[in-house]
Amino acid sequence: LGVKIIRLLGPASQKGVDIEAMLYENNVRMEFPEEVITQTSQVPSVVSDKELEGRTDFRDLLTVTIDGDHSKDFDDAISLEKTDKGYRLYVHIADVSHYVGEDSPLDKEALLRGNSVYVVDRVVPMLPFELSNGICSLNPDVDRLTLTAVMDLDKDGNLVDTDVVESVIHSDKRCTYSNVNKLLAGDPSVQEEYKDVREMLQNFEELTHKLQARSKDRGYISFSTKEPTIELDDKGRPVNIYVAERGFSEQMIEEAMIMANVAVAKFLDEKKIPGIFRVHETPDPEKIVTVLNMAKALNVPADFYPDDVNAKDIQKFLDNIEDETNRDVLSMIALRSMQKARYDSEDIGHFGLALEDYTHFTSPIRRYSDLVVHRMLRKYFFDKNADRSKIASERRKIQKEAEHISTKEREAITMERLVNDYEAARFMEKKIGQHYQGTVVGVANFGFFVELDNTVEGLVPCHSLTDDFYRYDDGTMTLEGENNHRKFHMGQKVNVVCTDVDVPRGKITFGLE
Repeated sequence: LGVKIIRLLGPASQKGVDIEAMLYENNVRMEFPEEVITQTSQVPSVVSDKELEGRTDFRDLLTVTIDGDHSKDFDDAISLEKTDKGYRLYVHIADVSHYVGEDSPLDKEALLRGNSVYVVDRVVPMLPFELSNGICSLNPDVDRLTLTAVMDLDKDGNLVDTDVVESVIHSDKRCTYSNVNKLLAGDPSVQEEYKDVREMLQNFEELTHKLQARSKDRGYISFSTKEPTIELDDKGRPVNIYVAERGFSEQMIEEAMIMANVAVAKFLDEKKIPGIFRVHETPDPEKIVTVLNMAKALNVPADFYPDDVNAKDIQKFLDNIEDETNRDVLSMIALRSMQKARYDSEDIGHFGLALEDYTHFTSPIRRYSDLVVHRMLRKYFFDKNADRSKIASERRKIQKEAEHISTKEREAITMERLVNDYEAARFMEKKIGQHYQGTVVGVANFGFFVELDNTVEGLVPCHSLTDDFYRYDDGTMTLEGENNHRKFHMGQKVNVVCTDVDVPRGKITFGLE
């Protein structure tokens, strides 16, 4: 049997080679084909005067980007004005579709990738870095082509009117989440550094509180999920794992992006423009029965019906649980009862966000769905001579793309988890024999999973519980000893010791103390 070596990645001990091997093994597209590189090299690095024709000029409008300290690609920028009736919020998004023509080599490759893949030490981008970090990135002090959602909101933060325009901006400042959080907390040095944009950011803070109040009224479900941050040393070894804190500035951007996605989804529907929508369906009633059974087992009152549940019911149910452990357990089970969000050519709403209309418009550098939305706006709204006879076939094409990119998104999430599990196992490899307190986050007939405060998770296998024979009860998701009646259930605090680590498989085994 002949074997052909197609690529040498480097020595296994070399920094980053292990992650690269995992990406290749999982068929992540790492290199861009020659024709994509050729097309990218022909993309201009500056905006020309000719490209500004017909665009709304927002270059004199105070505009900022707010991103992480280490971000390199900025696909969204914000402007905010107070008006007599409330607020005018501008969300400017990089006009990627101007540079990535439909069915061009760049476009075909972007569709195959579906999205950028983010793993612990790198980004595998949907578009070449020359585009994503260059002409499409809304860097400060340069002209950039954008699509802008201009939203008028009343004094309570309700959406009153939307326009979407082809535009040009000139970002005044690259702000970071950490500095904006310091500014809002009254840090004098940041207030001085950000003095030109301080008033706008404080108005943005005020508006965000109102948008969050609207979300709560609707019944938006705020599950408290923990995302790990994995720190690597200069040799690529994990030296620390911790839960990243989300400050208020991150919430400000999140609310602005949600508002833009809602406004553009409504806009597409009103103008009868085809699009890709971000949809999240009602949970399967059988899964909701599991939540109700667990609530009953914990003596927590629940007064909603599996066949007729809405997001507000679930949020109210979780909010009313006084015992923190019970709330965490039922929140975990409710989260697992949810359907997976996906893409569709029909705007059927988003259950988790309690929204009737939702799309993805705000990240065309890293998500193909957003690029399609921009393209449809250009084709059927900005172009005044649009041929609307092709809309039915366009929707069929979009549905196929929606199914493909939903799959690519799931693959990217799986890849991210694989790498996180691998790095967690490497981190724990030198900690065998050490003792920890953790929380039971999953129970099965073969054992139970324990999560430490830093999100590291390991299995306590049933065969290691030598004090009794344990049976699994599916209804209450508990393991119970036949003779001693000792129980292990979700949310329970347990003391464990790290007994074994399988790095290649990303598996950690705990034993009970």
